[in-house]
Amino acid sequence: MENKNEGYCIVESCYIFSEPSSDSYKDVKYMVYKDSGVEILGSVDDWYFIRRDFGSQSYRIGYVPKSYIAIGKSPEIAPSICSQVKVSKGSACINRYPKICEGDDVLGYAKQGQVYDVYDLIDNYWYKISYGSEYAYISHKMVDPY
Repeated sequence: MENKNEGYCIVESCYIFSEPSSDSYKDVKYMVYKDSGVEILGSVDDWYFIRRDFGSQSYRIGYVPKSYIAIGKSPEIAPSICSQVKVSKGSACINRYPKICEGDDVLGYAKQGQVYDVYDLIDNYWYKISYGSEYAYISHKMVDPY
């Protein structure tokens, strides 16, 4: 790989697999989306072994097909603070904390088109939003500034 260790996703989305096989374990919570940057740690046959950060010291390592990743710096535009965001994906997780959550730490799911007030941007990844009578967090990957 000529000492290149940066890459980015060139398809709409892909899973991060536990082994270099599409039959291995994958978790829908940990996906790589178009233009998302990844750190390429190595390769096995037609697979890259990658690390993908999800903010607040949350990350996932695993395998993605080489055909889904381009070598180089991600063209992704970093999220910016804004007053509102609109859900742009089918369903977005609303989390109690600025990290990928599960169980009781998932407060709910936002549907495409819903709009939320923004109070902060955490780790350049999570929007702090108002959700009911409390604050919650939503990934910048699931929303657009509104």
